[in-house]
Amino acid sequence: MRKTNYAEIASKYESNKTRLNVPPEKVLGEFLQSKAGSSEPCTVLDLACGTGLWLSAQYEAYTSQDPAFQTQWLGVDASQEMLGVCRGKFGDHLPDNVRLACAPAEDLPLPDQSVDFVALNFAFHHFSDKDKALNELARVMRPAGLLKYLNVAPNHSPDWWIYRFFPQAIELDRARLWEIERIEKGLSDRGYQITRQKLIDPDRHFTAEEMLAEAGLRETSQLVILDDEQYDRGIVKLEQFVRENPGAQVKMGLNLQYFVAELAEGA
Repeated sequence: MRKTNYAEIASKYESNKTRLNVPPEKVLGEFLQSKAGSSEPCTVLDLACGTGLWLSAQYEAYTSQDPAFQTQWLGVDASQEMLGVCRGKFGDHLPDNVRLACAPAEDLPLPDQSVDFVALNFAFHHFSDKDKALNELARVMRPAGLLKYLNVAPNHSPDWWIYRFFPQAIELDRARLWEIERIEKGLSDRGYQITRQKLIDPDRHFTAEEMLAEAGLRETSQLVILDDEQYDRGIVKLEQFVRENPGAQVKMGLNLQYFVAELAEGA
C-alpha cells in the first residue's frame, strides 16, 4: 500500500469541489454556547486539519456570531504543505486566537488538558499508530471535552463509486480504518463515552463525466494508495462507463461514520 504524500497533492487538494461546502458544525456551536459563561475561552483543535476547510469555516461561523467570546482555534497537521494552504485562508497574518502547528497525531505539541473540543475529520486512517494517537487525544483533552469523528465507513459503502471502479481500494480501507466497535473500545479504555452516533448518507449524485474528472485528479487518498497499475485499470473502466453512459447520473454510494464522544470527569 502506498502512503498518501500530501506534499504532492496539497496544491490540487481543493480542486475536488465536493470538499468545499463545509457548513457550521452544529455540535460545536451547541458546545460553545454551553460554555459561553465560562471564565476562560474554549480551545478547539482541528486534528489533521489539512488545508483548513473545516477550521476556517468554523472560525468564520462562530467568531462572527460572538466576537467577544474569544475561542482559541488550533490546527495541527503532519504536512507543512497542507498547512501552508490552510494559513492562506486567514489572510496575511493569523488572527491572535488562531494557531497552526506541524506535528503527527501521535505526538501533539500541546500541554496536558489544554483542549475542549477536537474535530477528527477523514483523518484517523492516516495515523500510523492509532493507539498512540488515542492516548494523545486523551492526554490533551480537558474533562468533559468532546471529540467529534467523521470518516468513510467502507463496510457500509460497497456501492461507493470509487470502490466500484477501483475495487482494491475497499480492501485497503478496511485494513487502515477501524470498525466503530474497535474505536469505541479504544475510546472507552481511555475514559471517553460515545454520546451520539450515526451513519450519514451524503446523498450526492454525479454524472459519469464528473466521476472520471474527479478520479483523474487522484487527490483522494483511496486512489493515491493504489499502485499505478490498479489505478490505471480503474480509469480504463471509468472511461468505458462514460462512453457507454454519457451524462448518466450516478449516486455517490458513500456512507460516513459519525460520532461524538465525551471525556469523563476524572479520566
